[in-house]
Amino acid sequence: MLDPGHGDGYNAMAGTGYDEGTYMRYMAEVLKPKLEALGAKVIVTRDRDNTDVQVRTCDYNILALSVVREDREQKLAAAPSSPDAAAWRALILECVQLEALLATIRESSLMQSTYFNTPYDSTRTIHPTLARIFEIQNDLAVYERLMYLSLHSNATADINQTSTRGTWSFYVDSSYGSYYQAYGNEVGERYFSQQLADNVSAAMDTQNRGSMCNDYYVIRETNAPAILLEIGFHTNPGDREKLMNATYRAAVADAITLSLQRYFEKYYPVITTLASPSTEPPYELLPTAVLSSERYMTAAFGLLGVPVGTTQDDLIENLSSDYYDITISDAQGQPKPTQALITGDLLNLELEENIEPTVAIGQSLTLPITMCGDVSGSGEVDLLSLLMIRRHLLEIELLQGPQLLAADVNLDGEVDLVDLLLVRRYLLELQPTLP
Repeated sequence: MLDPGHGDGYNAMAGTGYDEGTYMRYMAEVLKPKLEALGAKVIVTRDRDNTDVQVRTCDYNILALSVVREDREQKLAAAPSSPDAAAWRALILECVQLEALLATIRESSLMQSTYFNTPYDSTRTIHPTLARIFEIQNDLAVYERLMYLSLHSNATADINQTSTRGTWSFYVDSSYGSYYQAYGNEVGERYFSQQLADNVSAAMDTQNRGSMCNDYYVIRETNAPAILLEIGFHTNPGDREKLMNATYRAAVADAITLSLQRYFEKYYPVITTLASPSTEPPYELLPTAVLSSERYMTAAFGLLGVPVGTTQDDLIENLSSDYYDITISDAQGQPKPTQALITGDLLNLELEENIEPTVAIGQSLTLPITMCGDVSGSGEVDLLSLLMIRRHLLEIELLQGPQLLAADVNLDGEVDLVDLLLVRRYLLELQPTLP
């Protein structure tokens, strides 16, 4: 469930054209089809109007109960004589009753203040009926199928304080206050929250303010998985400009999609609906008799996936050819004075004297060498390489040739946000090697 925070027109920044409600709706509109492309069923909590947060929370709690009910209905239909059948029937009936109650609460502000902690009171503990709903929601069927993501942009208390920037992600767990002491799926939600902070801040090219436990309404008043994401500070001119930029919004949507995919694959892989990876290589490979390697990808137009720091001797030692002698030169075809390799160096294949050209694919071949992540051609994975990938993704300056191949860090045939994040993690020493 995607929740574009507030409603259109909310938190308008005078003279800038920005308001949080409208631009978070834009964000949801970009994100929704990306998630649907992975097989997710996406519910958006509002369109242009402001749906009360209490109504949104009622809807999500009803959805979570319906997931539990339908799961038990399926089990009962498959095994009506099971020893658990009586318990399943009782839980189905209870879910029906609680769903009806929540539907009534949804329409009554008085009942909302009775059953939910609204207006907020830090000394209040959970209503017993809501506690029972939370107990029912603490169910694998819920965790396997649901996530509530509330999309926001942040603001400083003093809007004239414009230097604060960055991405912040929030979850709730049982350690926060005395309201409820048995939140479920805590480890998974902390993981997803941190993934969002890391990946969205990278996509926004802004400060990573991390993941933090808090008790915001939309994550506090449910025990189904829920995260609140502050994508950037709209009081900061740089963050605000990116929030208003369609290209950055698309990059953020990719980062959120990647984070959600990693969450489900790590904790609930049984229900991941992503298509199986293709068994076909993303690049056309040379015949193994022409050139082969157990360590590198020998594509028809270049040698790919060579780790930075690889020397000429290392490279040649890990290549073999039935037809060709192998040498290495620089980009101008001149012998290299050092062992160090950089993106753009050349692998030269010259037909051996005793081999007929007709059995090979030519008298000679020249293939560019691409060092994984060395987009800048310095022989290292550096900040300039990160910047060049980012500018490519933003379509400011498109990469070509060996630089483009070096940017495809995971060798999946395209340069995308995943490659950017892998390089960023490598530079932060969170990932020891590439690819």
